[in-house]
Amino acid sequence: NFQLVKIIDLMENNIENLEPGLFSNLLSLIELDLGYNNIRILKKNTFLNLTNLKHLSLQYNKIDLIEPGAFNSLISLQILLLTKNLLISLDRLVLFGLRSLVILGLGSNNIKSINGKTFDNFPNLIEINLHNNKIKEIDKNSFQNLISLHYLVLSNNQLDLA
Repeated sequence: NFQLVKIIDLMENNIENLEPGLFSNLLSLIELDLGYNNIRILKKNTFLNLTNLKHLSLQYNKIDLIEPGAFNSLISLQILLLTKNLLISLDRLVLFGLRSLVILGLGSNNIKSINGKTFDNFPNLIEINLHNNKIKEIDKNSFQNLISLHYLVLSNNQLDLA
């Protein structure tokens, strides 16, 4: 019976695919580490029913697509680490519903631009790390509604502030 499990570490397991709902019976889970695998796609409802999850690490994978709804149910998520993947862009709908998010790690991807609506509705977000991407432009209102933001890391990008 895995219903009482609070932490699962699946690092370095050569995982390539996560079926939607795979973790849906782990209702007590608060931390899930899927780092250092070969995951490419996060499908809708991948993390279904993980309403108590607070920390999700997907660092050092090959993620190049996150379907809208992949993070459905993650209403308690505070830390989302997507560092060192292959993301090119961030659709606002991908992050929709993550209102408890405090730390968002997106460093070392291939993100080219930041849309003005991407980070709407994140009242608790304190830190966004976007270092080592390929960001050339950021809409002027991109971070406007982030009332709690303290740390914004944009080092090693291709920004032209002229």
